[in-house]
Amino acid sequence: MADSINAIVRAALDSLVDERVFPGAAPPDTATPYIAYQRVGGAPSATLDGVCTTRNARMQIAVWSDTCEASTVLMDQAMAALCDDIIKGTPIGEPVDVYEEATKRYGSRLDISIWYST
Repeated sequence: MADSINAIVRAALDSLVDERVFPGAAPPDTATPYIAYQRVGGAPSATLDGVCTTRNARMQIAVWSDTCEASTVLMDQAMAALCDDIIKGTPIGEPVDVYEEATKRYGSRLDISIWYST
């Protein structure tokens, strides 16, 4: 059986942030930088013959750092890792920068469409 979409995303991103990659949200007090991801939809993969073994996931990637510049660099690295010749993800738009006042952290988020085998 092929890897799950979560395993694919983690494997691509772990080395960028010393394995601080989390589904949904990072635990409180996680050191920066870190990456959170979640599935936020995808293209239907059913045909008249039934459900396909190739699926699509729209994954939202959110990177967090202590500076805006560091977040921009980390997002560029995450995009490169998920849109390489192996995973072949496709960005949906361009990254959106965010600032979280409560934690004083800078972030960037982007949705990436990824086709994978189940």
